[in-house]
Amino acid sequence: MTASPIAGLQSVSVVVLSAYGGVVLGLMPLLLSALALPDQLETVADSMAGGLPRMSGRVLASLISIMSFEAALTSLWIYFVPVSLEAGHDAEQVATAVGICIGAQILGGLAAIAIGRRLGYGVLLGGATVIALGSVLLIERGADLAIYTIAVATFGFSWRLAVPYHVELMIAADPSRRFAIFTASAQGLGVAAGPFIASLAVTEHSVTRVVDVSSVLFLLSLTLFAIVCWRARGLVSRPVSASSL
Repeated sequence: MTASPIAGLQSVSVVVLSAYGGVVLGLMPLLLSALALPDQLETVADSMAGGLPRMSGRVLASLISIMSFEAALTSLWIYFVPVSLEAGHDAEQVATAVGICIGAQILGGLAAIAIGRRLGYGVLLGGATVIALGSVLLIERGADLAIYTIAVATFGFSWRLAVPYHVELMIAADPSRRFAIFTASAQGLGVAAGPFIASLAVTEHSVTRVVDVSSVLFLLSLTLFAIVCWRARGLVSRPVSASSL
């Protein structure tokens, strides 16, 4: 008996809420460890004493690259279920894929912590963006269940692998680090803008155009990222250090 779309969506909700609860419980030790942090970060405070300098083109390109990356992710994620259903997968498969994607995001975040000191931020961000772009295309076109599952997993993995190193990109664009405080704002704007931009491509009969929207946003992010790295005069190859974050 084929599962109804409503039952599939209910399964998605259960998976998402369960995964969210597991993540929160898993992060509790990290949250409690924040109590050991110093009361003040004097270096950051001192660096902001003179106010913000004029925004350079490199900083602006970095901010737009970050916004585009996040918008590309959420433009697909918000329509992930209907895109998958339209690609030929049933509701049960889609519900399972959502859980796999969330689990892969956790692994991506752990991988970012583990390999960040060994690889330059350029390798991490550039590689993650290319992988995410390929995953988006396979999610729509991967009628084979195995390919679809792998694409969903790599999509979630690359998502959380890249996000922490947006700060490093901002530092490369502005060595004074004064504009790094806007990294989270750029990420938030991208998260909010993605679904809105994707909604403009949705028609009454199809949602697959959101894949094109996501792909274009990823390409824009990758292009601006490459320009920033090139203008940063080789900083792309510098490994991430704890003192720079």
